[in-house]
Amino acid sequence: MRRLALALIGLLFILSGGWLCIPGRNHVSETLQSSCRLASAGMVHLYEGGGGDWYSVTVQSGFPWTEREVFWSSDSPLITQITCEGDRLSISAEDNRWSYGAADLVALETPVKYYRGRPAPDFYSRGTWGAFEVVRTIVGVLTVTLGVLAFLRVWRLPNKPLERTGYAGRSTPGR
Repeated sequence: MRRLALALIGLLFILSGGWLCIPGRNHVSETLQSSCRLASAGMVHLYEGGGGDWYSVTVQSGFPWTEREVFWSSDSPLITQITCEGDRLSISAEDNRWSYGAADLVALETPVKYYRGRPAPDFYSRGTWGAFEVVRTIVGVLTVTLGVLAFLRVWRLPNKPLERTGYAGRSTPGR
């Protein structure tokens, strides 16, 4: 029973630590505003960040860690909505509208970026790795390590219960 409990704890540690280590977006400072589905490219999400300071449009083709940014805007233009029609994504702002096909989104190497109303293809953005993600990854690695150590401990435990010698109902051993 002890081996089973230790194996289950080890498995729980490995799974939870692995989940913590999977890279993803920093949703701590973002709010999901809307989402829609493209026919062949997956889910599209519109996030508002920093209380309306910036906007981000992402495409998620499958698992959560596949989400990647395709459009980013800081200060201006203010993105008001996204719409998906078949394989076409439309991004609407107060005074402009952009339209991309699914093939265009897949081929994008870096996101389309706007800063203060002007295209800014070389604008540096910190990305999604802040202090929270670094700490989360460190905790995940430590948790996986503890899980592996628990599994290694399972194989070192004896198969049967420990025998206590010398005290089988007698007051002194060997009589």
